[in-house]
Amino acid sequence: MSVVRTLIPKKLALLRREWERKDGSLKTVYRARIWQSKVKRNAEVTLSATDEASACEEAFGVWSKYASDIEEGRDIGSKHRHITHFVNEFMAFQNQRTTDGQITPERAKVIEYSLVALQKFWNEEGKPSIDELARLVEVKWQVWRSKHKAQKTSKPLSARFRNNEMSCISQFFGWCEDNRYCSRVPKYEPLKLKRANEPFPAKFYNSLLAVSRKEIQGEKNVKHRWNWMNYRYVMILMNGIGCRVVEVKNMKWEDLSTSKQGTHLYIHGKDK
Repeated sequence: MSVVRTLIPKKLALLRREWERKDGSLKTVYRARIWQSKVKRNAEVTLSATDEASACEEAFGVWSKYASDIEEGRDIGSKHRHITHFVNEFMAFQNQRTTDGQITPERAKVIEYSLVALQKFWNEEGKPSIDELARLVEVKWQVWRSKHKAQKTSKPLSARFRNNEMSCISQFFGWCEDNRYCSRVPKYEPLKLKRANEPFPAKFYNSLLAVSRKEIQGEKNVKHRWNWMNYRYVMILMNGIGCRVVEVKNMKWEDLSTSKQGTHLYIHGKDK
């Protein structure tokens, strides 16, 4: 491409490329070349104009559109890259976090799976820029995702699944914003969760303990009796302090401490 006109010295130029088609006609394409002083790189944007005058006017419009991005150091050339470019770079970052022990390999897989849906959405929306994709996610995502069903059960996607998926997508856009690939993170309101189960009725708790005690006393196999005792103590502990199964599983003797203020038990959550 050759420079047709310098529109703003050292900032904006109009480029033109011409070539002959197979049928002998001449094809002309104009581009705006924008110098990004903060990132030390040119960005080229293809224009829709077919003549020089219109191309100049459109180039000034492009410059105005991206002026704030250029001033803040966001690479406007990256905004028009394929979504796969950003996803691959983001997942490389997440895989490094896995190596460093910051997240589990399973969590990295969940994030990667969530972004597969985002790539499908991007494709169906006409492959918009990363900034426009953020806007579309904020406006259309929930309606679009509500039409999908789980692959194994063919049931509608649960609110918990969709909230977790949206959390991963928000994390992706947050990373893009931190790296100046985009200027916004889509806002979303988490879906309300329906309680999957009901708490064990308090009025039956003493009966449960009595039945478990009777089962332990009647068990002749030593190994089975030991297992029943462990189960009973777990129930007592969970009811007493309101902890989860995984938190009981993660407990260690060193988590229990005493001081003048009383007895303290440190609770470990999932993978912590």
